[in-house]
Amino acid sequence: MKCFVVLFDVIRSSAVADRESLTRRMEEASRICNEKYSSHLAGVFEITKGDEIAGVLNSAAPLFSIYRDIQEVLQPEGVRCAVAWGDITAGLNSRRSSIMDGPGFYRANEIMLQLKKLQLFWRIFSDGGVIDEALNALVNLYFLEREKLTPLQRRVYDLYLILGNQQQVAHRLNRTQQQISATLKSIRWRVLKGAEEAIGLLLLELDKRIKGERDQKT
Repeated sequence: MKCFVVLFDVIRSSAVADRESLTRRMEEASRICNEKYSSHLAGVFEITKGDEIAGVLNSAAPLFSIYRDIQEVLQPEGVRCAVAWGDITAGLNSRRSSIMDGPGFYRANEIMLQLKKLQLFWRIFSDGGVIDEALNALVNLYFLEREKLTPLQRRVYDLYLILGNQQQVAHRLNRTQQQISATLKSIRWRVLKGAEEAIGLLLLELDKRIKGERDQKT
């Protein structure tokens, strides 16, 4: 069976002084994603190495949201994400990513090595051609821009997307509405939001392509 194998690797994890805290946050990130995205999972998210989380999905649609959620929990540490569409040949019935094996995992590990070498955030390989390439360019550009933001700017942006109201964001962060407005303008929040929406549409297109291939085979 073919699935999306997803690997998350903590950037420069060897430099993290409080390893116990990092492990707790990785466990919490896995728990949140397993609950929030349960309907998409073929294998639950688990810590498979000291600084790596693995999961197996049957759909591409939530990939970017999962990446965002994991980064949110693990900050201030950065996270790389490698995604591979490939066969799972062992352990699928267990629903345990740490037990599963197959070409999809081999490909995902290769992608992660490439990411570390190139010092990029994300790479997907699904035989999706131009969709893969567009996703790889757009997601990396998005996170390069997001990395430039201060923690407060990121918090303002994320809260505004959730609440949709500057006054509510200001109240939550003990700031004025004018300060929130100025922050959103300075970070060009509409550009970031547009990138997120475009990434979501590309992932939906990827799912449609894969579904079409499955339908042809049956």
